[in-house]
Amino acid sequence: MTREQAKQVLIGMGIEEPSDEQVSKYLDSVTGEVKKEKDKNASLQEKANKAADLEKELEELKQQNMTDAEKAELERQKEKAANEKRISDLESALATSQREALTGKITSIFANAGMQGDAYAGAIKAFSNMNKEDALKEAQTFVDGISEVNKTTLDTAKAAWEKEILENTPNPGGGAGDSNETKKSDASEYAKAYSARMNQEAKAADDNAPVNI
Repeated sequence: MTREQAKQVLIGMGIEEPSDEQVSKYLDSVTGEVKKEKDKNASLQEKANKAADLEKELEELKQQNMTDAEKAELERQKEKAANEKRISDLESALATSQREALTGKITSIFANAGMQGDAYAGAIKAFSNMNKEDALKEAQTFVDGISEVNKTTLDTAKAAWEKEILENTPNPGGGAGDSNETKKSDASEYAKAYSARMNQEAKAADDNAPVNI
């Protein structure tokens, strides 16, 4: 720090016109603080170096006091630890790969049954956390169950639609069998969707596959 810099610092501290003596004292104090910090850092570095030297010396003494068999055992233990880590890493990578493959198979089971999208993501994830044999079996059972429920719902709605068509068929005299003929019902809504779907497909899908309407 220069004398001018020291003077500006003193002015900043509230001394309007610092004297040469005040500037000199301030510079001496700053120099003293800097020296203290340098000495402190040097002392810490010296201690760190000494500790490292002592640690190295201790290790050398241990090596000198060890028999060849003990030295060989130490190296074997180091190699064993390294191998165990490599094995652990490989097992982890293999487990991840197998889980991803299982997730793919389970996703295919759902997709083949027409069950796709976020609605089934939770179920797929749950099955993927099971062991492979149980996961595939449980996933197929789940999909078959959902498919059966969908089929039953489809058959019920179809029957209701057919019944409604019969009830709303005009009488031979020209009258209607139901005064609410123009009212939309769940069954009639189903009929529209069902007919549109059947017109788009030459043949119906497997009976166990869900029909998304």
